[in-house]
Amino acid sequence: MPKALVDDPLRDLSRERARIAGHAGRSYTYRPERQQRPGGDLDDPATLPRVLPAASADSEVMLLCVGGVGALRTGAGLVLNLRSLGLHHMLLLAPERRVCERMWEVFASVACVYWPSRILHTKRPESLYNTKFSPLALAIFEARKVLLERLVLDHRLNVLHLDADAVFFANPYPLLKGPMATHALVAQVDGPFVNAGVFYVQHVVRGDAAAWALQELNRRIHRFTYTPESVAALPHSRWARPPYFANADEQAILNDVVASSLRAEPTHAGVELSEPRFKTRFAPHNCHSSGRRGGGGAPPGCDGVAEAAQRQGGSRWSRTVEAELNGAKRHMRRAPSLARPEARRLAQLCRADAATDLGSTGTLRVPGNASAAAASLLVPPQWMFAHFPYGDFFGSMRRCHDGDWAWGGMSALERRLCAPEHKVPVVMMHMAGLRQEQWGRRTLVRALGVWHPAADAVVPEAWVSARAASAAVRRAATPAARRAAWASEAGRLLVTELPSRALRFRRMGEFDMFAARLLLLGLLTGRRVVVPPIECDLPWMRRALEPRHLRGFEVGCGEQRQCIWLPYPHHVDPWCAGIDFLNDVDYRELRRRSVVTDADAVAVSTAEVAVAAPRGGGGKATIAARAAVNGSSGGGGGGGAAAFASGPVALGSGARAHEARVMVLRSDGKLGPAGHETLQGIPLGGFRTTAWRAPFARQVERALRSPAGMALGDDQMKVVKDCLRSLATSKE
Repeated sequence: MPKALVDDPLRDLSRERARIAGHAGRSYTYRPERQQRPGGDLDDPATLPRVLPAASADSEVMLLCVGGVGALRTGAGLVLNLRSLGLHHMLLLAPERRVCERMWEVFASVACVYWPSRILHTKRPESLYNTKFSPLALAIFEARKVLLERLVLDHRLNVLHLDADAVFFANPYPLLKGPMATHALVAQVDGPFVNAGVFYVQHVVRGDAAAWALQELNRRIHRFTYTPESVAALPHSRWARPPYFANADEQAILNDVVASSLRAEPTHAGVELSEPRFKTRFAPHNCHSSGRRGGGGAPPGCDGVAEAAQRQGGSRWSRTVEAELNGAKRHMRRAPSLARPEARRLAQLCRADAATDLGSTGTLRVPGNASAAAASLLVPPQWMFAHFPYGDFFGSMRRCHDGDWAWGGMSALERRLCAPEHKVPVVMMHMAGLRQEQWGRRTLVRALGVWHPAADAVVPEAWVSARAASAAVRRAATPAARRAAWASEAGRLLVTELPSRALRFRRMGEFDMFAARLLLLGLLTGRRVVVPPIECDLPWMRRALEPRHLRGFEVGCGEQRQCIWLPYPHHVDPWCAGIDFLNDVDYRELRRRSVVTDADAVAVSTAEVAVAAPRGGGGKATIAARAAVNGSSGGGGGGGAAAFASGPVALGSGARAHEARVMVLRSDGKLGPAGHETLQGIPLGGFRTTAWRAPFARQVERALRSPAGMALGDDQMKVVKDCLRSLATSKE
């Protein structure tokens, strides 16, 4: 395996930071790593004792919550991320056995358990919450909190509870076990108090306030999930009528529990405030019609809608309920600050002064039980647990990118990660603000330079990558060998070397259409495209870098600084994030490490990229190749030759270009004045919808589905079609 490609920058960074900080860690690296596959069904009472460490005051576990098969790659990325920091004490929670089995194929030793069938398969009663949201997501919210309670109270473990869309830049335990060790609950800040996906629970004893909070969280989730009508028994919700919303969301309920514990008096404010808001949102349209006042009673499903609308907005009812949350907030206070030397030693942040601030703290109590032991809550600032793309992450990252650092004397690792003197912007980044789940999140983590290529091996059939067809991957006899091949295989690449004037597009939409043609050319030639950078100072690119747009990202520092293109990371569909491509900064790193060299490359002029004239005067009916990619012409050849000899796009450089590891696309000097006419011989009109009825689009689909081409299946073709539609119709 080429060491130059699989070197892990985060692992190297972690080792260097540990050397500088002078600590090598504590005994919190329990390893549930066995020769046998660890894990099993949570319905089996022997599963957890078999997987978990013996309970003691220092026993730790990180609970990673993985969704269905579609979320496997995100979960695998987090496993590799944590392992790169020397952290192996993780337990994966999955919805079914096949998810664990797929994970075990590439991580034979990772502990993985799947949910009890009682939670996954029990039918939930009718409520707007139970019927309007994904049943799988609701099962996640319920099952992981039940497991959390068992780990903490039954097995006496300290638990770092994590969503799979988290990325760690540094080991959090020196902080959690150092200045934060006195707090039973350390939770990411979120409205109104904490986030339900990222928090740490430690030193909990049955009967104390932290134990009550975990138990009460599950009691309330169960109550509103399985007896939604009980929402009408809450003090401010007696007006409610079926169908009830009955918010059983873990985020709202955890914050209600925290508020109840801070004020030592029960409140259900988050659940009650949700009732009128979602009642009106999900009500049938005719509920809001003035005609319903004419008599005959309310239309079906409209009971209580008028009352819900009356309680929304700035009414006295809303203010009364919100007052309970505001009263709880007054019980929070500023946490004692860290001394600056300790902050510098433990946090190693680019914004070192910020690390002295430990956030806010409050005392948790058991409502109605003054004799129960209290517990401490810490809500640290975002340098510990950062929200992305909103929150403090970009400000912290810009401090790392600052030109005041002496980048010229820093290592390649420091420049690539923008980690001057081995500092990082934040300890952890939580991507809950992105809607695109694993697809857009992988794109962003890769842009930051901390994505682990081996994670791509978990579900190769779920996306589109030329690496899947590489000889190394196809030769892999075992899952472990396949993972190693994916991690070490750069693949065949398509690189552009175009003059800067050719890429000075007038708007992002023009770059999108250029990227569409480039990605299409890469797919038809079986190559991973290297997308060129964009000038950071262009007005439309500066706008694209803003978190609310996030169509671009600034990476690298010093002479490596560049701005890269992002394919719609805010959209819920995979779109182009489901296609395997590289950025120019990634390609430069491959060259720096001699993974690819000049000897691997063959140049092709843009003049040689053409869509040939129709055969036989058939008008638009047929698109024929002027010359085969592999050098043959006409329709002859077998295997790969056949796919491209009659394919929709031709390259004129013959066999050497086809066989080269790196195909370099260079300008013929005849680009259009705006630059967006680059590769204009590849038409995009047929890709503006996903129907692909145009002759050229149909021929592209045949080539991509062909066993001699990419051999794409239906799901993979959907990714390609959605991608090209999004780019061909871009209005940005």
